[in-house]
Amino acid sequence: MPNWACNHIVASGDEKDLRALAETLNTMPNLENGFGRYWMGNLVAALLKLSRDELMAIKGMHFRGTIDPDFYAQACLCGPYVDEKKEFTVDEDGMMRFSTTSAWDRSEDVENLIMEHFPSVELAWSCTDEFGNFHITHNPEGLPELEIIAFNGQLYSRNETGDLRTEMKNCCPGLEVPDDADADFFLSEDFAKKYCEWSQRFMDEHDDDDETAPWFEVYEEV
Repeated sequence: MPNWACNHIVASGDEKDLRALAETLNTMPNLENGFGRYWMGNLVAALLKLSRDELMAIKGMHFRGTIDPDFYAQACLCGPYVDEKKEFTVDEDGMMRFSTTSAWDRSEDVENLIMEHFPSVELAWSCTDEFGNFHITHNPEGLPELEIIAFNGQLYSRNETGDLRTEMKNCCPGLEVPDDADADFFLSEDFAKKYCEWSQRFMDEHDDDDETAPWFEVYEEV
């Protein structure tokens, strides 16, 4: 059983291409692989016009997972679960939001295939796996709905800075967190240094009871 990685994706580009992508996802054939209607392989087959046998003969392409209309889907131990009653849409702001759940890591192969077939489409994303082994993002425009920080088992976007501030104050006694601390405050090198120092003090103070400090990590921009 693999670790499952969940990637939250915001697609931008010409409305015509985005609507064509949504239509392709909603109407792609179901080639019955156990992942259901929204198996990544179904999209690969639809874009490359492959039969099931031709698809399964492909070597070296990662499509073990699903594409999910739910932007907020999370990876879990049991693997992908997609509500197949939901369909892909272009949002009122002209962007398309969805997620993928795939084995071990995000599927660059499927993402690249999307951008090859819909040339104006660009993908911004934030990805982690079910155990938080990595946190990476590609978000050059700083879209506020994509996660940027992992703290104490939870993920936070710029839109959720207030929740992060509250959680950090509750979990980190003695760590200075201003009431107006914003995302840039938590992303700064200065705060990273302060948190590292606080974490070391916390560990020293709780050496006898083996209590660990809450984990704090900023997503790596790639």
